[in-house]
Amino acid sequence: MSLEATNDPKPHSGEERRRSRRLVLTVPVTMDWKAERGEVMKVLATARHVSAHGASLHLNDGKYFPPLHSEVTLRSSLSAEVSQARITRVKRLSSGKVDSVGIELIVPSTTFWGLTFQLQQTTAQLLEIEKAFQTSTQDVDFRVIRSLTDTVEELREVASVVHQWQELKTAGKNAYSVLEPLTSIRLRRASKLFRDLTADIDASELSNYTPEFLDLAQSVERLHERITRGPQALREVK
Repeated sequence: MSLEATNDPKPHSGEERRRSRRLVLTVPVTMDWKAERGEVMKVLATARHVSAHGASLHLNDGKYFPPLHSEVTLRSSLSAEVSQARITRVKRLSSGKVDSVGIELIVPSTTFWGLTFQLQQTTAQLLEIEKAFQTSTQDVDFRVIRSLTDTVEELREVASVVHQWQELKTAGKNAYSVLEPLTSIRLRRASKLFRDLTADIDASELSNYTPEFLDLAQSVERLHERITRGPQALREVK
């Protein structure tokens, strides 16, 4: 146990900010370290504002905390991975109780914080790619940009649902409540896709000579039949 701590005057350099994108997540972790007398201390914490290089850990109990610059062992409850880290910052509340500590992973990791972190990181990277495409529209067909924009938006929405699922599961709440907005996302995506395909047919960019057109037509016919037959037919199929 450390009796006092001071804030690191330069907890995050400009270089670290450039190399590491921080995302807002809630990841339960276990942190342990060796105290001055050699005994192993262990506390529960919640990682927030995480990146491949580190995070801010909010302690469940601010009574015990590792000293500044000490090395600790972290165990992520989402990925079940173990990682070594270094304490770079200790933040106290006005009452003097330790609220959080900043940590830097000894070996940067894109998997330690779990699948949601990886999904959000990928989404952020795709958004950057989309912006790059939009600034060079003279070299890229608008249909390519439109497809990329639609895909990124879809992934962003799904990533948000996955994040909500994780937050609810972590809090011990009913995570199945997120399935309804997920269904809404799928319906909006399908409706937009049908409108785009209709426009492609009108523009003669899509015809019955196009590969996979027959499979599409049959799928649309089956869906139309199910919709027109009503809820009772859907129950019979199940």
